[in-house]
Amino acid sequence: YMIVDIFLTPIEKKEMIIHHTVSFSFLIFSLIFINMEINVFSVDQILITEWSSIFLGLNYFIKKYKLNKNIYTICNLIFLYTFLKYRIFDFYKNVIINSYFRESVLPDNSEYYNVLIIPFNMTKYGLFYLNLYWLSIISKSLYKMFKFNVSLLTSEYLLQYSYFLCLAMTIFTYGYYATEK
Repeated sequence: YMIVDIFLTPIEKKEMIIHHTVSFSFLIFSLIFINMEINVFSVDQILITEWSSIFLGLNYFIKKYKLNKNIYTICNLIFLYTFLKYRIFDFYKNVIINSYFRESVLPDNSEYYNVLIIPFNMTKYGLFYLNLYWLSIISKSLYKMFKFNVSLLTSEYLLQYSYFLCLAMTIFTYGYYATEK
């Protein structure tokens, strides 16, 4: 599907071409280096990110057949939830910072480990950064959808007090993770 979609995607949609290329290379890493009978964790982590695409695809049909606007809103909310859950939070927790994921794809005893770790990390972080990019686009569309009418003065006023949140989170983080060092 990804290979066919790459060739059918218009050149203007570079992020989709990058997405399919990175996803495909991620899948290749998993299929080549993993014994699927023993460990399906890494492939599962890759495929589970596509759950949000189900609801994104449903939006097309809801618009095309002019179904109830409430259904469209519910579908968008489910899309947003699944996108945040699977593509951002779970991907970060289970792929980016989880050493087990790397070890399951690229075992340390592999003779090609030093050669493969660079494209593996480029693929892993590339997919995550692409999802963050899409999250920014989703956030902009949410902002437009709710049409927050906030004046520049009010924005500056709110921004002043948001610095306290940053300070509080920094103090909490250092306090929570404090060690003797």
